[in-house]
Amino acid sequence: MNLFPIKIHELSGNYIEIENFPVRTLLSIAKTRFNKRLQKNLIKILSTDIRSKSGTKTLKQILNSFKIQIHKFFIIELIYFLEEPGLNILNQVAEALKKYFIEKVIKYNEENIEKPNFNLLKFSNGITLKSYQKTFIRNYPKLKARLGLNGYILAFEQGLGKTLTALSLFKALNKKLVIIIAPNSTLYETWKNEILSKFIDISDSQVVVIKDRFININDNTRYFILNYERLNILKNRYLSKILSIFKSNDIGIIVDESHNFLDIKSKRTQELINIVKDLKCKDVLLSSGTPLKSMLIELAAVLRVIDPLFDEDALQIFITLLRFTSISAIEILRHRISLILYRKLKRQVLDLPEKNYETIKIKIKDGDKFTIKNISQKITEYFSRVLKKYTDDFDKYSQELWSILADIESKNPELKKLPIYKQYKSLMKKLEKNSLTKTFMFTFKYKETMLLLEKAKKFEKEILEPLMDSHTRKRYRHVKTIIRSVVSKAKMEAITNVLNHSRAEMFKKIIDKFPLCKLIDEQAKKSIIFTNSVAVAKHCFEKTKCKNQEPLLFLGETKQSAKEIVSIFSKDTRKNPLITTYKKAGVGLTLTMASCIIFIGLPWRDIYIQQAEDRVHRIGQDVPVNIYKILLDTGDESNLSDRMNQILEWSKVMFNELVNFVSEE
Repeated sequence: MNLFPIKIHELSGNYIEIENFPVRTLLSIAKTRFNKRLQKNLIKILSTDIRSKSGTKTLKQILNSFKIQIHKFFIIELIYFLEEPGLNILNQVAEALKKYFIEKVIKYNEENIEKPNFNLLKFSNGITLKSYQKTFIRNYPKLKARLGLNGYILAFEQGLGKTLTALSLFKALNKKLVIIIAPNSTLYETWKNEILSKFIDISDSQVVVIKDRFININDNTRYFILNYERLNILKNRYLSKILSIFKSNDIGIIVDESHNFLDIKSKRTQELINIVKDLKCKDVLLSSGTPLKSMLIELAAVLRVIDPLFDEDALQIFITLLRFTSISAIEILRHRISLILYRKLKRQVLDLPEKNYETIKIKIKDGDKFTIKNISQKITEYFSRVLKKYTDDFDKYSQELWSILADIESKNPELKKLPIYKQYKSLMKKLEKNSLTKTFMFTFKYKETMLLLEKAKKFEKEILEPLMDSHTRKRYRHVKTIIRSVVSKAKMEAITNVLNHSRAEMFKKIIDKFPLCKLIDEQAKKSIIFTNSVAVAKHCFEKTKCKNQEPLLFLGETKQSAKEIVSIFSKDTRKNPLITTYKKAGVGLTLTMASCIIFIGLPWRDIYIQQAEDRVHRIGQDVPVNIYKILLDTGDESNLSDRMNQILEWSKVMFNELVNFVSEE
């Protein structure tokens, strides 16, 4: 029994102070899940007060005070950290913290939780929800309420009906307006077709699709669909109108393929965060079969959207926590993921045909050109040439940069009065002075410079570049990267140009050698070729013009819509294979008329492979699916295609570590 029950005091911001916290007891017992070093460091991190100028307290200070200060967001991590079978003192503290979190932080009240009404779902003939879809809809209000969330992650594996589930959820919750944010125009047309074909009580006039022209909305509008690039249009043109018609509680937001919002610093993610905040929306559904790509930091953007406790202070503590790469630290973060994500795998709920994998390695003439050793040499040589060019002309680039800034100042005199502009110019001069050395960051404070550089980039994007015409903007972006670090600029240019050119050349040679037509002809149904290079896709197109088939090319420049391409591929028996890129056809399409996928050139992340496979291996597939990776064979020497495969496998392991475990529980 704990003789000194803990006392919890509210502090300013989202912080609390816990008195009589048994730190010594916690650290004196070797817990089964955590090693001693991790225990000590976690206590230090979780008890960090970002507002304090003195920063993190020492462990001795924490031990002597018998109390810790903690951000409210991390109460969940602290509870998980404390719980241990048989340790009554720690479990009592965990229970007290749970009670406080439920009653005081999120103010959980089961009586106030919404209950989905399935009678509101007016489906077209033959449309029904599967049991796992109903389970999610039924549990969604409680799932988000238990942590005080403003939404949840719907992470059904591709092909399990996330679209219908998301639409049905908000219909069952009687949302008056559902805002759907889709990746591109192809997918927002898919969403509209899905709404009109699945629900008999929704008319075309109630579904608004935002393109470039202004469209009026009214109290009869039920669905508002736009793509990622039009988030600023939603904010600037429609937000006030929406709020004048609909109450915040009557609005739901669906973010399709939400893994595209994992960079918390990106303009797109910041726009989404601000829109959710301005609408005061309490129901944001982040929909993705691959909600995290491979890095734990990606969780930060998700939390910023759906968890009101995850403020800037919480973000900084979270980043510190991520520095631990031990299994125990990952387990703590996985526990958080399990509380905000609903996951189902196809093998759990469907009886689909098997997937057969085969890696085919091809030997080509001069294949050693593409070994990592020789590619590295090419990059080094290219780097030396570019660096010499930029170094020789450095004064010219410097003059151009300062000339552009002087011209902008003359046209916008108020710019010179801004303190941030003065800081910006001062930083650029420092960077310019040290640009020609490889170790310029060590000539002045590294952390301080990094912070200033982040501010500089934001200033450029939001204030400086909008004052430039397109030609000046393009030139300024080029010269500023040289001025900041000519070495980094030359390195990046060398790596990008050599790798892109070499990869395309390598796969073209592989295609010339490999009997694609024969492989395609052996399949039970049609075939799809995925690549990440337009040049390689076009080369495949020429090499698959065989006797009994005509290839079909689907790229960004293709005039037909996705719907038209799928229709042609499905109905025209001679159209085979479909050749496309991961970006163009990796999501949103049902291609069960094919039973073979050929990967020629792998992406850097496993999620893009999963998405591509799931175009074919999904509900409606009736034969086994054959999946081929075409790689270069250079014997024991590692080559470009091998390295891409290694990175892909690492990405797959990380994804399974972070996400797929949730579905097993």
